[in-house]
Amino acid sequence: MLLEILDTTCPIKTVTKLKRNLKKNINKNQEIRELKCKLDAFAVIRDVRKDEDSRRAYLTCKHLFKQRTLEVKIRLNSIKINEAGNKNKAIWKVINNETKLRKDTATGNLDPDELNDYFANIGENSAREYRNTNVDPIFLLGKAES
Repeated sequence: MLLEILDTTCPIKTVTKLKRNLKKNINKNQEIRELKCKLDAFAVIRDVRKDEDSRRAYLTCKHLFKQRTLEVKIRLNSIKINEAGNKNKAIWKVINNETKLRKDTATGNLDPDELNDYFANIGENSAREYRNTNVDPIFLLGKAES
């Protein structure tokens, strides 16, 4: 009887975990794994030989690896977004995952007084800029609506 009451008042919900570890999915790609092995081999060669040719070969392979990894990431993210029921939520998950991966966050170098001045005088500046043109304001309003 107690179980029936609990089932009616607090039903058990099944939660499906939709998060996939993107890094694991990228590493499942055969081309990426082969490029990673090549990159590791070039790194060892570069460290042993310590000449310009091996360094250049390593950098070329590293650039190719980064480029292919980015392509696979983009493809996997687009598949993830297209298969999602709520596309906006999926897009924000992708954005949050990508921004969390980057540790370097730049501090803003904008001066608050300059921003305030810009937004406070935007109307006057726009009027001054368009006053000297021979464009009909109705035409500009039509462009803004479309």
